Amino acid sequence: MVRDDFPSISRWLDQPHVRRWWVGQDANLPAVVQKYRPRIDGSERTEMFVICSGSRLIGFIQRYRIADEPDAVNLGFGTAAIRAFVPTIYDRWRISSLLVGVQQDNRPSWHALERCGFTRIWAGRLDSDDPSDAGPAYVYQHAGADARRLRQ
Repeated sequence: MVRDDFPSISRWLDQPHVRRWWVGQDANLPAVVQKYRPRIDGSERTEMFVICSGSRLIGFIQRYRIADEPDAVNLGFGTAAIRAFVPTIYDRWRISSLLVGVQQDNRPSWHALERCGFTRIWAGRLDSDDPSDAGPAYVYQHAGADARRLRQ
């Protein structure tokens, strides 16, 4: 992600199918710039990447230790992005597993994780300062040895 992506990110975050998962967050351009500029400038540890279909931005994905257009939903882009992205995390940090939190109601996201070899290891209520993360959630784990399968 680069600064020139902010207008596209703002439009994407304002789409109804995305907005329902970004509760309490403004999708207007100044809010997007304020939230994501520190991440792309490197002053925060979260690394941001855009997901494209051809030249069209359809979402974003982020990585850190411990994203569509309405006509691009349910076409496998999320699964493909996760499948391509997970090995880069293992390559970058040489870790043994990944943990991902996802809202229980976000069925497409956790199905995509399952299709990429993630296993649900926890279900419960997540307390978070980020309203889009708080509430009933699942935690999924991916074992590093499974990353080789994703590359094939």
